[in-house]
Amino acid sequence: MRHQFLISPSHSRLAQARTVLVTSVPEDLATERALHKFASFVPGGVDRVWILREHAALNDLFKQRQDACITLEAAEASLLATATKAWRKRSAHMKRSKSKLRDEEDGAATYVAPPLASRKFLDELVPSAKRPKHRTRFYGLPGKKNAIVQLNAKIEKARERQEKGRFLGTAFIRCNLQIGAHVLAQCVSHHEPLKMYDKWMEANPKDIVWQNLYDGAIKMRPRYVISWLATIGLIIAWGFPVAFIGTLSNLDDLCVRVP
Repeated sequence: MRHQFLISPSHSRLAQARTVLVTSVPEDLATERALHKFASFVPGGVDRVWILREHAALNDLFKQRQDACITLEAAEASLLATATKAWRKRSAHMKRSKSKLRDEEDGAATYVAPPLASRKFLDELVPSAKRPKHRTRFYGLPGKKNAIVQLNAKIEKARERQEKGRFLGTAFIRCNLQIGAHVLAQCVSHHEPLKMYDKWMEANPKDIVWQNLYDGAIKMRPRYVISWLATIGLIIAWGFPVAFIGTLSNLDDLCVRVP
């Protein structure tokens, strides 16, 4: 089933199906031309190469925009919830008023159709004083209402004038064929230990924790070993209280068997 999904037309035509994420790339392969030449042996060749470099200022601007968008989205959700609640109250009141004035011979159900969505209708339901407000600066200092627009402009300018930052040892290689990407992901890539050792397929940008890509395999191996040692130590340490509680639960049986 997994094989059928991977080769299905709906999935194989995606860019992530032909892209390989490679970490711990050595400095001698830190250019697009070098990686193109390195991966030229795969069936179909290489379509494009992206190299991850350090751009701290651009990352900070992107994080600020993400935080501002999340805050704005929460405020919009709160505003819509308040408007919906206000309309339900108004609709219920209008139904009660119409039911009193309705002729007894008219047996049709009372229905209040909502008006068309507009800024004026929203202002009637939720006045400006009752709308959610938030700050875009630290310590409650007033921020500008167009913070997201300004951050978009700053990000575009930073992308235009960005210089080549420090190479972080990570590259994305997109092959022309899906089989070429799988061949590249499974082959031995470099003769040095832990160089280009970790390779991943199906890497979606939304699923990547970009901060984790800043550390190479040499830094990740000790963390991997420490995490396993901590897990084993926790299991051993937890075994003593479990054994003690198990002994107490069988204390009556031990008193009968042991004279």
